[in-house]
Amino acid sequence: MRALGVALLVLWTLHTVVVTGPLLLSAHYADLLRGTPQGALRAPLGDPIQDATPAVVASLPAHGDVLALVPASEVDGFAYFWLTYWLYPRHVEVSGDLDAASTTSAPGIVYFQRPDAPSLNTPAGYVLRSDTTTAGGDHTFVFVRAGA
Repeated sequence: MRALGVALLVLWTLHTVVVTGPLLLSAHYADLLRGTPQGALRAPLGDPIQDATPAVVASLPAHGDVLALVPASEVDGFAYFWLTYWLYPRHVEVSGDLDAASTTSAPGIVYFQRPDAPSLNTPAGYVLRSDTTTAGGDHTFVFVRAGA
């Protein structure tokens, strides 16, 4: 049984090297250190979330919870996995309900607003740290708790 386990481990390692080896070897080392090789697949979610994520990371406090307000269509999709990856080690709560901004105790709130979505006033106790607009008219708002 032990020999079978070792054999499976060796075969899986070889498979992984064959499948991902060319991608890793042809990528620039700086991209690998950032964790996003050029050939990496983009997540199947809206561009505003993917494109704004590095700017969001820079705008939020380094630790603590984050409430991410996304379009309702993104809540059950890939948004949670994408945002928890990029915002690690912060704990991320994803919601499609704007009212969650008034009840959260998270030090950071991120609102990915599409042009046709309702606006969000600055929640009580928070300050607007960043407002980024994409070419398509999407806004990404980052609110942080006052004093953070």
